[in-house]
Amino acid sequence: MVSTPALMATCLIDAIEGWNVAMADIPGAFLQATLDDDVWIKFENEMADVLVELDPERYKLCVFYHNGRKFLYAKAINAIYGAMKSALLFYHLFSGQLTDWGFKKNNYDACTVNSMVIGSRLTIVWHVDDCKIFHIDEKVVTDILTKLEVKFGEIVLCHSHPRAGA
Repeated sequence: MVSTPALMATCLIDAIEGWNVAMADIPGAFLQATLDDDVWIKFENEMADVLVELDPERYKLCVFYHNGRKFLYAKAINAIYGAMKSALLFYHLFSGQLTDWGFKKNNYDACTVNSMVIGSRLTIVWHVDDCKIFHIDEKVVTDILTKLEVKFGEIVLCHSHPRAGA
């Protein structure tokens, strides 16, 4: 996640220089990262019942009982919230995409990237799946929001950027 000093510094720059800012959340971000090892999820009792009800053909034979409790195990395919590696996997996916788009990683903060766009710095800082995007030109901010949405799916704006009303 972006360090507190780096985030505060960007807020000062925004305020002093009058930059255009967007705060955005990428819903389901972890689900976009593919696991690189086995992660098993244990469903107990009612949760096992829900899965069997959703797809009896697939899950009914997977249910087993131990000491009067019902269990069902499933192997995760994508990173999931709560798994230790999920945040790291999404970090690699997200930062890798930004690097592919020409952003350069900050030497002092792993969750800060910069790119020069129409003669000014475009910066993105992020904490897991929440990002702050800022540039002097409103259109540049809107364009990067659109790019993020094309790559990662519909994003949720958490700040009153002009695009929010569009």
